[in-house]
Amino acid sequence: AEKIFAELGYLPFITVQKTRIMWQLGNCLVCLDDVAGLGKFVEVEGPDEECIETALKKLNLADQPHVRPGYAAMLAKLAGARPRACPLPDTSE
Repeated sequence: AEKIFAELGYLPFITVQKTRIMWQLGNCLVCLDDVAGLGKFVEVEGPDEECIETALKKLNLADQPHVRPGYAAMLAKLAGARPRACPLPDTSE
């Protein structure tokens, strides 16, 4: 995939390196992510908010702050970088 993007003129902006361990908790999927440069995060995915809140309570995480930005955005902010416009290929030929 990287070769295809490079051929289209796109350059990498941020590379996210993470290790993810997943568990099933009721109807939810609980992921422990260890993200290089950022640390550890818990992500809970479920069919609805009630299910997710129940899982968070079981994990004693209900009162913890929720992080909205994605890992790439957090890494870019940490690096002081801003996304750049990517060149579009010339298709006039």
